Amino acid sequence: MLCVLHLIGMTAMLPLDDQYRSRKSFFHTVADIAHEQPVYAYHYGGYDAPFYLQRIVPFLESPETLQATLNRPERCFVIIPEQAYVEHPAHGMVTVLDQTWIAPAGFHGRQRLLLVSNQ
Repeated sequence: MLCVLHLIGMTAMLPLDDQYRSRKSFFHTVADIAHEQPVYAYHYGGYDAPFYLQRIVPFLESPETLQATLNRPERCFVIIPEQAYVEHPAHGMVTVLDQTWIAPAGFHGRQRLLLVSNQ
């Protein structure tokens, strides 16, 4: 029973209390920015992107697919963690949103997600 209460507190109540421990606000801002334009994920497999964005978020699996996506003529957005952003810079990548948060219970320390666009 104690474990259940702890899980509820860490996943439901804590994000409401401290937005730096939740990606919810990040994804709500992504939804406001992207509207109906395509949103992709590069090296980010979190369940929360499709959940909060209420859409399918296709995965880009290689630097080549990231670059090809950013080369498209229509505007699109890519959710990318900081490490992949630094390790795989792509030509034409413009940072639109940048947020750092603390993972619940400190499992992964500070994490940073970026939303980039091709325009």
